[in-house]
Amino acid sequence: MPRFSDWLTEKYTSWENTQGSTQTYAKYATYLCVDAKVLVNIMLGKALPNTGDLMAIAAKEGLEVYDVLEKDRPEEGVIEVFSSLGTMPTDFRMRMAHAIYEAEETVKGRNISTESDEAKQVFIEAFERWGFHYQGNFEKKN
Repeated sequence: MPRFSDWLTEKYTSWENTQGSTQTYAKYATYLCVDAKVLVNIMLGKALPNTGDLMAIAAKEGLEVYDVLEKDRPEEGVIEVFSSLGTMPTDFRMRMAHAIYEAEETVKGRNISTESDEAKQVFIEAFERWGFHYQGNFEKKN
């Protein structure tokens, strides 16, 4: 099994080749939506990505990243949601993606109308499990 830094260097080289010219790690970090200093430490083999950065790398380079690190892959739907959340901080995106995916799967699995109070409650509870707190007019049912 390759070292993670070697695997990511191969991905960087492939990405650089598609750009048509020499690229910096900083530009690759921007592409991956991770902090440039973090990426440099990863590329040099001095660090491994945190959970949010790992998900950001997976969003661009594929779920194989989890295999290389011998970690469990998240649900593909989580990565899809994560990718749609733009460039907000990776940990925030990661938690939000899990909350959204979890709530959507619950609503779908229970065959709940997305407009119902029950669906709203499912979303509130999922977001609270991931560290977000709802402060709206909707009354939480016990």
